[in-house]
Amino acid sequence: MNSNKIEQDPHGFDPEIVQIEKDLLDFLEDGMVNVSGRDPIVSKVMSTFYTRKELTQQDLQYLTKYSAGTISKTVRQLIDMKVIIKELIPGTHKHIYKMEKLPYGSPAYILSSGKMIEGVSDELKIILDILEKNKENMKDLEGFNRVYSIASQLATLMTSVPKFMAILEMELEDFMKKQ
Repeated sequence: MNSNKIEQDPHGFDPEIVQIEKDLLDFLEDGMVNVSGRDPIVSKVMSTFYTRKELTQQDLQYLTKYSAGTISKTVRQLIDMKVIIKELIPGTHKHIYKMEKLPYGSPAYILSSGKMIEGVSDELKIILDILEKNKENMKDLEGFNRVYSIASQLATLMTSVPKFMAILEMELEDFMKKQ
């Protein structure tokens, strides 16, 4: 295979357009990872749907460069989060995946964010345990009390996240029923 050969985009887009799309998706992916703390793989696959709307798993493999197994697992996660839907392509055994609207109103999407926050909460507990175990040795260090105080307050706040997520889910479901 010639390394100078430009691969053909599955949808026939010009290579220059594909590069612009890649740059845009990298920007979106970075934002999703940095702001929401989402898994980079989920972020990359999800952001791909922002520009393409309908994709097969093979399209996603080509566009993200992830393996078939990684794409399959990530697509299942996005379906469970109600971010995308799966439809059979008529006359074939292939499926097409679609994002019909941005997912931020989906209770499943919100709940998956809640699960991510619970993971952060677990990590915060580990940090607090380390600080507690080393408190005597570190208490006189400049900034320790402030760090310890912030971590403690944040840990207390995090315990209320599941309750707020449950309330939010109920409110979103009621809102969606009225639409």
